[in-house]
This record gives sequence, structure tokens and C-alpha cells, in this order.
Amino acid sequence: RHSLPLDQRGRVTVATLKGVNPDISKVVEEAVKRGWEAQLTKRRHVKLTRQGHRPVFCSTTPSCPRASQNAMKDIRTAERDALAGKNPLNNSLTA
Repeated sequence: RHSLPLDQRGRVTVATLKGVNPDISKVVEEAVKRGWEAQLTKRRHVKLTRQGHRPVFCSTTPSCPRASQNAMKDIRTAERDALAGKNPLNNSLTA
């Protein structure tokens, strides 16, 4: 894995996300603005991580038209769970 390169201002850029679906690029850019770190996995998926939050994965070439909406939902859910004090390493959604 390697972190996606950022521009001089620490932002993910279009050049950084070359070959990535444009809708997913927007999700990654929004996640980075919210404090998430974006990494590209060996299999060309984006792994979004943030301290105290469960990781969020999304494909860079999704076949589903709702993939970007689902990725943003997963980010919001991870943020809400972290605020509620749910253990990010516990896969159970029960408190």
C-alpha cells in the first residue's frame, strides 16, 4: 500500500487520482478535507483511514452507479460510530 500523493497544500488532486472514477475522486477529496488519509491498495482500491474510526474501502473503478454515494454513506457512518464511542475494531454494529 502507498498513500496517495498530495499537492503542496496537502490536497488530493485530479493528477493524483488519474485513472480513478471521477465520482470516487470527489469522495476521496471530500474525505481528505474531513481529515481522512487516503491510500491505494495493491488491488487498486482506495482505503480511507482516520484515527479512532473504522477503515472505509471503495473501488477506483466501480461498476455500480451508486458506488460514490455508498462510499460517502460509509464515511458518515464511520464518523457517527466514532462519535458514539463504538469500537472501530469491532465489526458488530451493536453497542
